[in-house]
Amino acid sequence: RYRTGVTGVEQGDDAVLLHTTADAVRARWVIGADGAHSDLRRCFAVAFDGDTYPTLSLVAATRFPFEHADLAPVSYWTGPLGRVSLIRTPDAWRIAVSTSEPASEPPPGADVPHPTLRAALDRLAGGPGWQSYPIEQHQFYRSHQRVAATFRSGRLVLAGDAAHLTSTTGGMGLNSGVHDAVDLATRLGPALAAGDAEAQERAVARYAAVHRAVACGRVQPVTRAARAAVDARDVAARAARLADLRAAAADPRARLRHLRQASMLADDVSGA
Repeated sequence: RYRTGVTGVEQGDDAVLLHTTADAVRARWVIGADGAHSDLRRCFAVAFDGDTYPTLSLVAATRFPFEHADLAPVSYWTGPLGRVSLIRTPDAWRIAVSTSEPASEPPPGADVPHPTLRAALDRLAGGPGWQSYPIEQHQFYRSHQRVAATFRSGRLVLAGDAAHLTSTTGGMGLNSGVHDAVDLATRLGPALAAGDAEAQERAVARYAAVHRAVACGRVQPVTRAARAAVDARDVAARAARLADLRAAAADPRARLRHLRQASMLADDVSGA
């Protein structure tokens, strides 16, 4: 049911009744994969503790052909003035920049490109040529480090951003959400197909325990460290980080190990 919100829930011993903006839905299990502002997490009253980074970031999109500026499809810059990422999507370039705007204040208006974005695009495009292309997205967002108090509340199971939020630096929020989805489906699917209520209970309990442990013990520390590294202003610390990355890129085994760790393919989330 697209464009449908959850307004309330009624839990039973073997099912849940969801009240939505369109109708009521009865389900054996509810998977809350409805993002950072999860209605389901709120309806089931699951706490979402953690903290928010002090400044806003900004994401924008443009069809300006940055590929003609000899830029890779995925490019990152960090420097004394902040961070910039540039990612080629099928129909546009997506640019994310850090700003000095306080996260505690309402975001600035989006009538014109933010000065930080304007400076970044001028530098990347080699001049103001990008201004002949409309900015198709201009959206501020807050970055968080948060984990749900539990990934399972009765017959609700949380996954992805509804369960855990991290800094976007490094992409581990997306990667860990994909791991959540695959592992939960792998555990719960066969038990549902067999109609085995006890196996379903074991699958959900094990998923919730394993993935919350991974979020707290692996994803949160790694993303905090990555954000701190790219935000570092000290020249020596920045040079040392770049030297480490160059050394890893030059060594095929180290490069593969780095990529496996960044994508969480080196992590055991099987529950063993």
